[in-house]
Amino acid sequence: MKKYLFLFITLTVLTACNDKSGYHQAEEKVWVYFDYGTKEELNSYGVYGEITQKDLEFIKLSSTSKRLVTVQNIRFIDNDSIIKDLSVNSNQEGTQLYQIKGINYLEILKKDPLNIKTDFYVD
Repeated sequence: MKKYLFLFITLTVLTACNDKSGYHQAEEKVWVYFDYGTKEELNSYGVYGEITQKDLEFIKLSSTSKRLVTVQNIRFIDNDSIIKDLSVNSNQEGTQLYQIKGINYLEILKKDPLNIKTDFYVD
């Protein structure tokens, strides 16, 4: 009887450990640079950040959508033309939402642009 109980408990534990339905696979993210500004605004600004592959595909399919896209790990260009982290010396987390229809230009990057010298100059 003890053998059957031990076998039952062992099989129950092993089958419970293989259940992956409760796990969510992390979404793949890509680094992007985009120029953001609507027609009503006179000036636009550049944003570096990470977006999910799913959001990137949605931007490609529907550039006039009013849907919001979450951009994480936002970087900005400082007065020295060096890309820096938004959350450093700030109360912000580095995550913001942007409306797809306000994106004028989008470029996919290979890696995090943090502390890279750019050709952009801030006046």
